[in-house]
Amino acid sequence: MEEQVLNLLDKINHGMEEYKGTINVLKKDIHLRFNKIDDCLSEVDNRFNEVDVRFSEMDNRFNEVDERFSEMDNRFNEVDERFSEMDSHFNMLDGNINKVDKRLNVIDQRLDRINTKLEVVDMKLDGIGNQFELVNESSLSEFGFVMEKVNKLEKELFLLKQKFED
Repeated sequence: MEEQVLNLLDKINHGMEEYKGTINVLKKDIHLRFNKIDDCLSEVDNRFNEVDVRFSEMDNRFNEVDERFSEMDNRFNEVDERFSEMDSHFNMLDGNINKVDKRLNVIDQRLDRINTKLEVVDMKLDGIGNQFELVNESSLSEFGFVMEKVNKLEKELFLLKQKFED
């Protein structure tokens, strides 16, 4: 029985050795797999770092774009200010043009009055000419009559001239 126990112990020992070898193989396999997982994790970490770098680059580019938009906004504000200044200048010009227009209207009215006075003078001169036409030829031969008519005309012209100058 002792021999059987020894055989049994020997078989158990031999089975344990096999299990120990299998466990060692499994242990090595697990260790290799852990190393592969570590390598994969390192690669994933490297890729995440690359993505982080790319995101940082994109963030910098977005900041540049933001700065450019701010510059454009400032330029648009400057253009708006210039348009406001131009608008105020145009308003001033419009006011000045209105003043000139009013002055020109006053000048037009004065010219209309002068034109009316000149028409009156023309009518009076036409009337004076008609007076001469009405006089017959016999009256024209008389020197005194003609001198009287010339003196009357000179007086009327003098009076018209004074009225016109006033």
